[in-house]
Amino acid sequence: MPLKLLDPLFLKKLQILQLTSRKASLKSRRGDLRVGKHGTGIEFMEYKEYCLGDDFKHIDWNIYGRLNRLYVKMFHAEHSLSVYIFLDASKSMLLPRKDKKFEYGMKTALALSYVALISQHRVKLILLGGESKSKTRGMVHESPYFDGSHSIHRIADFLQQVHPEGIADLGASIHKAVYKIRDVGTAIIISDFLMEPAKYKRDITLLRFKNFDINMIHILGYNESNPYKVGKIKVRDIETNEERIINLNDANLKKYRHTLMQHQQEVKNVCLASKAIYTLAKTEVSVENFISKELLHMGMLR
Repeated sequence: MPLKLLDPLFLKKLQILQLTSRKASLKSRRGDLRVGKHGTGIEFMEYKEYCLGDDFKHIDWNIYGRLNRLYVKMFHAEHSLSVYIFLDASKSMLLPRKDKKFEYGMKTALALSYVALISQHRVKLILLGGESKSKTRGMVHESPYFDGSHSIHRIADFLQQVHPEGIADLGASIHKAVYKIRDVGTAIIISDFLMEPAKYKRDITLLRFKNFDINMIHILGYNESNPYKVGKIKVRDIETNEERIINLNDANLKKYRHTLMQHQQEVKNVCLASKAIYTLAKTEVSVENFISKELLHMGMLR
């Protein structure tokens, strides 16, 4: 699925944001987490040619004066946080087609990856369902770790190769990932959460037990929350292929909306129990506004 890099003006706005860490005791693989947006390590590593997304403050203007080309200084990061982004790539994210939930999820993952990278954190993406192509490893369900703001292009490339498939087994994916992770970090879960909360509640609690900051972004499509009356129709579950006849009349639409609100509250309850930040992402709101306004308001970013 094609994925355009984020608008350069939006990238500039993202550069002043940072992920919120609510525990001063967080540790990374390189030492204590330093709370500071623009800090870099003191050990110079190398030069690299400037590309879109790199921090302007790291441009070496002396080299530009000699070569008329832009290069930025790269440093070994003294301190970093590991950010794990769990992205729902199940088939339910493809419907309703007009809502483009999966595209919304990918853009959100890309934007939050950039916020993390520009803050000297490292990022790993883990797919819930779905799969991604790799030139060296065939079909994969998770990315390598990415470091440095220039890695945003590699993350975009990884996301472009993702193919939504099957069912999102959120609980199993978290359970498997947690036992491979050796450092404390931040977990960001991006999903439509069309699954029973009881199936993943224990594993969200496991993330809390492992001392992770947890952020759950619930993607809800406009047409998903506002279906229209069409009478009797045959519907098919895109993930299980189960079919049934339903009657979309006024009474059933009212029942549907009530059930949807109940389900949303159950997802919120899982967040409350695990002290996670819950944010509802409505697809009629642009990703830019969602990131720069809603996530700031909810306290996930600052």
